[in-house]
Amino acid sequence: MALVRVSNIATLPLIIALSGCGSTEPDPGQDAGTSADGGQAQECSAAADPKMSFFVTEQGALSGNLGGLAGADARCAQAAEAVGVSGKTWVAYLSAENDATFGRVDAVDRIGDGPWFNAQGVEIGNKTQIHSQAIAAANIVSECQRPVIYEVSNPTGDRGAHDIFTGSTAEGTLERLVDPNTGLRSGPAATCGDWTSASPNDAAMVGHSDHETVDDTWNFAHYTVGCHEAGLRTTAANGRIYCFATN
Repeated sequence: MALVRVSNIATLPLIIALSGCGSTEPDPGQDAGTSADGGQAQECSAAADPKMSFFVTEQGALSGNLGGLAGADARCAQAAEAVGVSGKTWVAYLSAENDATFGRVDAVDRIGDGPWFNAQGVEIGNKTQIHSQAIAAANIVSECQRPVIYEVSNPTGDRGAHDIFTGSTAEGTLERLVDPNTGLRSGPAATCGDWTSASPNDAAMVGHSDHETVDDTWNFAHYTVGCHEAGLRTTAANGRIYCFATN
């Protein structure tokens, strides 16, 4: 079978965790063609279904600095083109408080109405359905048609990095960090400095690509521990994002 290469997406320049899901053990390695790494090109086993309009990125950015929303959108477009899906307008499912290009925006308002299809051609639902009934975990796959499932045996590795940046509530609106003085979600935006920060002092809300419960959803699960690579990896993150086609 022909291999489709996911072109190298340059690694962009490099606090509370509500629930931990990793450890600090070193990554023992990756299997070429089946794992993801922020700095290496990967090979997919086949081109994506031409209907693909949703995926979680096979490669992670390795920090919260995605180059803002515009940089995140570009990552989505590049990944889709690399697996043969062209002619679509791609956006990252991310909220921001004051993005340099888009200003204040909620992820739910960026993506259009759907319905969307994953890289295998399976329908995942429309905008209302994915925010009320969620996306079935089995239907969340990368552009390489691979599910991203947490691996207990390799908690800090790329393959199972199931924490996906969203900066959003379960409804798809801007999420904020908990204010330690009040216990309320009224602190800074949980967006790694609107996706420009690799600081250990910032944080972001992530969802789980292999979610299992109503408190552990595809777009809302817990905060990261910082926005730098070392911090992200402590909770099974490597800077992945969800991508949606708006047309």
